[in-house]
Amino acid sequence: MKEEKELLRGLFFAVALFGVILVIWASGPRFEAKEIQGESTGTIQNLSSGWSLVSDTGGSLPVTLPCRLKTEEDEPVVLQRIMEASQIAGQGLCFYTVHSMAEVWLNEQPVYRFGTEERPFGKGEPSNWNLVKLPQVREGDVLTLKISSHYRNTPKQIYTVWTGDAVNMMEYLVSRYLGHGVVCFLFLTAGAALMLAAFLMKKMQRDVCTLGCLGLFVVILSAWMLSSVPVIWPFRTNTYAATVLQDISRLLCPMAYLLYFEQRVPKRYGRLVRGMAYVFLVNFLVQTGIQLANILDFMEMNMINHILLAAMVCVLMGILIHWFLKDRPRSFNYYGGLAAMVVLMLAVFLETRSYYLGNIKVVGGYLRLGLVIY
Repeated sequence: MKEEKELLRGLFFAVALFGVILVIWASGPRFEAKEIQGESTGTIQNLSSGWSLVSDTGGSLPVTLPCRLKTEEDEPVVLQRIMEASQIAGQGLCFYTVHSMAEVWLNEQPVYRFGTEERPFGKGEPSNWNLVKLPQVREGDVLTLKISSHYRNTPKQIYTVWTGDAVNMMEYLVSRYLGHGVVCFLFLTAGAALMLAAFLMKKMQRDVCTLGCLGLFVVILSAWMLSSVPVIWPFRTNTYAATVLQDISRLLCPMAYLLYFEQRVPKRYGRLVRGMAYVFLVNFLVQTGIQLANILDFMEMNMINHILLAAMVCVLMGILIHWFLKDRPRSFNYYGGLAAMVVLMLAVFLETRSYYLGNIKVVGGYLRLGLVIY
């Protein structure tokens, strides 16, 4: 029994190390994107209205940003807007895209492109803040955004577009989203502190595996949330690293939680919990192999992860119900753990629901709240 636990932990840390290697490898290629340079000369404007969705036949349909549009593979979404006011050359344009290539045109003249074919593996571009320096804009000029993705039937999520002074726009966006990133970073720090505390307490000959596994779970979940928040980090370059970190941490989160859950339940359930952990381990290895072979991307295999998560929740709830019927536990260890798990799984359900409904919100909001309660 003890040997199986050590084997599972060893395999987990091995795949985690492999994931770190993938993230470092993916941080190599740089994506084509122009950067803004300029001095503060004015305010910014939110361009959420006045857009038209242009079809291949020449027709148009009014849309309001943010919006979520579904098209076929490589079929672009083309949005056009007639500018109401003139702007001096060098003013900025900023918008956020999710796993998509982006192009900006002014009066049929290309001024910006994000995306490249040079990537270590996979099809799509990472999520990106597109920061564009516009030429002189006159009243009546036509601004065109073209968004496309290499994924099959992948919705194109188009967030609000800002325009105006580049420096003020950067300050506004940083202040708008930095709070989410700071919260995630605090969770990451708390998880690392739990793991450090477990290590120090082990020196005092105490069994602190539960505390260490909880810290490990919080660290990995925080890494997923941190890589998912659309923050303009001053040190962040346009690479695959954030996207790969998001995918790998999402795949490792269930394994880390099962390692923690095993410490909270009677030993008779240990084999079942470890069996589920091995399933997620195999899922990680298989999906990584498929991704590296350029057959399917992690994103295209998301449904498999959601099915496995649903099965895991059912099994864990079954364990807790059987534990209650067999032992009638009255300790806080049982009821507190049950309530905390229900809250966390509800947060996971709401995140998954938002993913399929296409609600355009900051990713990880429900999980941050659930983790605080947990």
